[in-house]
Amino acid sequence: IHQPVYDFKIMPTYTEVITQIDEWMSREAVILACDIETTSNHFIGCIGFADSETHAICIPFINSNNESYWNDNDEIDIILALRRLISSTSTVIIGQNFAFDAQYLARDFGCLPRNVDDTMVGHHLCYPGTPRGLDYLSRLYLPFHTYWKDEGKFIDEKRDLAQWFTYNCKD
Repeated sequence: IHQPVYDFKIMPTYTEVITQIDEWMSREAVILACDIETTSNHFIGCIGFADSETHAICIPFINSNNESYWNDNDEIDIILALRRLISSTSTVIIGQNFAFDAQYLARDFGCLPRNVDDTMVGHHLCYPGTPRGLDYLSRLYLPFHTYWKDEGKFIDEKRDLAQWFTYNCKD
């Protein structure tokens, strides 16, 4: 099996973010993989959503100076739109060890998803005693496996944002 052709939107404009969220909100139901990346000072640096195996958007919250990526009004609008999306009863969020991400969503955005499918918990319930790390699960369940997790461990979010945001979309 060949590596898929990814369609990642990194460093989107305000309009691209709001348009994508509105498109998802217009659906009767939407299933989104979700992942956050945290900064070295423990805040959400970006949040990524994927609605297929190859299509994802990374919404940044910091720039290369570790300052807000957005102006104040745009950031407020984006967070409010994200709150509506994440907490909607018609949105299902899929995540790995999502309790980690959820604590940041609650603290930084003031919301929690209503419907969560946690891949780590689901695998552990079906196969207790087996490994449940993302490296193991991706090997089992993805048609094309490449271990990308280490790509994000040593990225300096102040220097290589494009690589960090791309990693977020893969993750």
